Amino acid sequence: MIFANKQAIAASNLRTERFTEICEFVKLVALKMLYDVVTRWDSAYKMLARALYLRKAIEHYTAEDEDLQMFALTKTEWDQAAVVCTILL
Repeated sequence: MIFANKQAIAASNLRTERFTEICEFVKLVALKMLYDVVTRWDSAYKMLARALYLRKAIEHYTAEDEDLQMFALTKTEWDQAAVVCTILL
C-alpha cells in the first residue's frame, strides 16, 4: 500500500503540491516518496524509511481525499512497515 500511496501522490502536480503543503502543515521537510526499485538492493529500505518519516503527512493526505482513503494504512500496517524497515537495516 505504501507503493500505491506514492503513485497516488505523484499522479499529478496538484496532488504533489498538496502533499508538500501537508508536509509543511505537520512540520515535516517536504520530501518525495520513493519507489522500491528491483535492481537496487537497498531501495525497499529507503522507501519504507521515507514513508515512515512522512507517516503523519501520508495519513493526513489520505484522510482528506475520499478517492485516496482506500490507500490509508492501518496502525498494524504501519507497525509492520516499521518492523520490516528495522529488519532491512
